[in-house]
Amino acid sequence: MSIKNRTLALLMLLFTGVLTPMANCSMVPIDTDTLWNECDLAVFGTVESITNSIGDNQKGDYFQIVEIKVESYYISQLDESKVKIRIEGDDTHVWVEDQPEFSIGEHVFVFLWVPEEITGDYDYEVFGMYQGKWTVENNTAIRGDQSFKLPEKASSELERELINGYQIILAVTIGVISLIFLILYKLIIK
Repeated sequence: MSIKNRTLALLMLLFTGVLTPMANCSMVPIDTDTLWNECDLAVFGTVESITNSIGDNQKGDYFQIVEIKVESYYISQLDESKVKIRIEGDDTHVWVEDQPEFSIGEHVFVFLWVPEEITGDYDYEVFGMYQGKWTVENNTAIRGDQSFKLPEKASSELERELINGYQIILAVTIGVISLIFLILYKLIIK
């Protein structure tokens, strides 16, 4: 094999070895319908704190705990005033591609999921990685060139039960009043 052919073969191996893994690492886009339908919880709130943490230092397990003061819950209603989210990487040691970035005081809308194993002081991770985090301005959630209006605040389960209870009471009351009018009508006509 000539030097030219060996060089060409080496370059092909190099490009194949470098470009093939890069092609497999592209992020699959997730539309907002999928985010809504497949997440465990969605919240609107304000970022209160961001804490760098180290898990297993031997493995280089650096992450952040982002604490959000919740103004509105969606999909599920919780009694907690805050949620804690784990983000891979931190701002001093390790940057992890496709992880969302937060800043203190930022108003955010976040799609969340409960990981199978929670190891630390957090409750959730962002569903869809960076695609699940939206900045909120003027009641509009924005990420890049995409946006959506924040939906009305989700009713709590108790509110839904009360509404259903009132509907039942109203229906029974209307039925009783109708029955009374029917009896009075029959008595007056006879």
